[in-house]
Amino acid sequence: MNNSFRRSVPVALLLLSLSSAVWACNIPVFRYALERWKPDAYRAIVVHAEPLSEEQQSLVKTLQQQIDQGSLNLNVRLATLDEVNDQPYRHIIDEDLLMQGPVLVVQYPLQTELNSVVWHGRWTSESITQLTTSPARQEVVNRLVGGQSAVWVLVEGTDPVRTDAAATLLEQEIVHLKESLVLPQLTDNPEDSISGGPPLRIDFSVVRVQRDDPHEMALIQMLMSCEPDLMDLDDPVLFPVFGRCRAVLPLVGDGITSDNIRDSAKFVVGACSCQIKDLNPGFDLLVAADWQALMPWAKPITEPESDGSPGANKPPELVRIPAGSSRSNMNLVDENSAAATAAQGTSTRETLTEAELLESKSAAISGAVENSVTELAENGARKERLQRWNMIPIAAVTVILLSSISLYLRTRGHRKNREI
Repeated sequence: MNNSFRRSVPVALLLLSLSSAVWACNIPVFRYALERWKPDAYRAIVVHAEPLSEEQQSLVKTLQQQIDQGSLNLNVRLATLDEVNDQPYRHIIDEDLLMQGPVLVVQYPLQTELNSVVWHGRWTSESITQLTTSPARQEVVNRLVGGQSAVWVLVEGTDPVRTDAAATLLEQEIVHLKESLVLPQLTDNPEDSISGGPPLRIDFSVVRVQRDDPHEMALIQMLMSCEPDLMDLDDPVLFPVFGRCRAVLPLVGDGITSDNIRDSAKFVVGACSCQIKDLNPGFDLLVAADWQALMPWAKPITEPESDGSPGANKPPELVRIPAGSSRSNMNLVDENSAAATAAQGTSTRETLTEAELLESKSAAISGAVENSVTELAENGARKERLQRWNMIPIAAVTVILLSSISLYLRTRGHRKNREI
């Protein structure tokens, strides 16, 4: 398994920890994400050989209406076979099948920088329904809107005994977490205001999904395609899902331990150390959900939370899927930052070059500073609070330098710690 991508996530989490004094608020991560983070849009390509029929065009219009209403995080575009010849998914499109009708190919959001195909099939209403909704996803949505901190989605393994053991351990640990974890203390600062809704509480639950459940195939593909080897493993795989169905850190097999579960939970219920979505670990699931209707108490999200800079609708350049298999034989990178390490996971992808990483960090910091200064000026108490931002240039330089050093050290150190 390629271990290089794992090194880019600790750098992002280092940025989060160092920047907490600049972007911090005391709202728990799970509530901040639920109220303020718009889910990233998956990419759907409808490949066709002939012009679409009226019925096929109506499917596009129906989906577009859902997208425009904000109830579906999906972007749809049409393409001919010639237009996708250079795409990595070209090999899965059978030309004979294409002659029978359009083929739908779905990829992760651009923000993840993953080109994996998470779904493909015929362009039919049945296929679209299977892609966008399922019993498990709807249950997760209902629980999160109801105020739960996170829902642990357990993808069952092939050995029922091992899966049941993992589920039992998780249920036991959830009891301990409710008793031992403490929510951050909110203040009177505007940054700590929540819109209303259910009272803040520490609450977790479990949703089990069978790998061969025909109703959950799209969900399984989304979860298990975030790393190239997860589909090939027989182990149970555990994903904490929070906010508007944002998944982080798959714990795999022997990596489903009390410590790893606890560390992931700490991240979810901890103070939101960075309000910029793209600087936080995780990847969004594709879900048909009208979040505004489900949460009338929440303020509408007017535009995606990206890197905080002008043109924020552009694909962010920094985010990395933090999902990873926390195997028992892997050494954690930073024992003094257990919660952050668990949130990052151990993923498998090529890391950014150092120059690209520094450029991304610098752009994110600059954009966030500009937007945040504007917000503070509008909120009042300008003089006292704007003085805090005079330290941002120093903080920004410090974060960039330490990120560079961290990247270099992890590049050297992790070569000795490949787990498989």
